[in-house]
Amino acid sequence: MQKESFIKCLSGNAINSNSKLQGEVIVSNINNFYTESSKAHLSIKVVLSGTEHYNINGQNFAVSQNEFLLVNQDVNIAMRIGKNNAKGICLFPSEKELSDIYTTTTSKTLSLLDDPCHKEESPMFTEKRYRFKDNGTGVFLINTIPHIYKALDSEYSFDTNLFYTRLGEHLILDQLKVNEILNGLSSSKKSTKEELYRRVDIAKNYIEANYTNRINLEEVANAAYLSKYHFTRSFKALYKISPIQYLLQLRLNKAAELLQQEYSYKEVAFMVGFSDVKNLRKALKRRIAA
Repeated sequence: MQKESFIKCLSGNAINSNSKLQGEVIVSNINNFYTESSKAHLSIKVVLSGTEHYNINGQNFAVSQNEFLLVNQDVNIAMRIGKNNAKGICLFPSEKELSDIYTTTTSKTLSLLDDPCHKEESPMFTEKRYRFKDNGTGVFLINTIPHIYKALDSEYSFDTNLFYTRLGEHLILDQLKVNEILNGLSSSKKSTKEELYRRVDIAKNYIEANYTNRINLEEVANAAYLSKYHFTRSFKALYKISPIQYLLQLRLNKAAELLQQEYSYKEVAFMVGFSDVKNLRKALKRRIAA
């Protein structure tokens, strides 16, 4: 049975906001929907069930359950939801407040004291599909979303201003980490770095979803639409570990967890993708000795 469609809004009072959307929280459960804009607001698209399809400046993103998408201001954006309901939340932080948080976070304390009226810098976020478990923003959303729904259905108090301040802090810290990762890539263009980061991250997610199966580098590289050499080199530049080492790390972490649950080595070897018990034992010993 299809759920009833709805769009509800929690209004906030973002300080010095020049947009009626900034400071608002829009909660929806809709289908058969399409909208587009040539000058989008800075926003975070959160999907709790179903799938929402976005096109941002020609780049396609399919955002599914427990994922969110960052959208920068002033981009060309189209959003489509098919015949199946998609349940989600759209967040509109204050661009001015984010600029203040970004400038305060990245500037030295002394310079802020010497020049309290300093020019604020506007952060540019890496537009990418993130899973809730990927970063601090996702964890914050997991913990906060239940309070948003309580505020919709009752007289439960929800401070949108405090919410957006804390969300902004997480967004800035996460983007600074992304910037640090991108600095490991040799390309001079930020847009090229971000596209490569998006593709390699798709492959990383593929490894995490399939690490118990027998997979090879070409298969993983194909998931990212990259050559094997380009993928391997880029993965190591981004994450400081080779994709094969990362695959092994995932398997050994899971193996150690299963062995603590009193599974036999033979069972564990099969469950985590090792060819035999001997190789599993050797790999675990090497990790302990490292």
